[in-house]
Amino acid sequence: MSQKNEARKKYLQVKNIATREIYEMKTTEANRICREKKIIWTNNKIRQIEEASNKSDSKKFVKEVKFFNKQKSV
Repeated sequence: MSQKNEARKKYLQVKNIATREIYEMKTTEANRICREKKIIWTNNKIRQIEEASNKSDSKKFVKEVKFFNKQKSV
């Protein structure tokens, strides 16, 4: 992320094709990394829910399931 932010600052100071391409490349890379981390985090949460279900830990199970079932307010 810090590399992307530095590339953005350079692009805003010197607006040319080269700096824009570097910024776009860094942005794409940062988005890819964030997507991968989100997938890993989600899979870990699902594993925790499955473990709570298998251990009959109903309190933790319900808490984790409610976390995923929250409706996003618009």
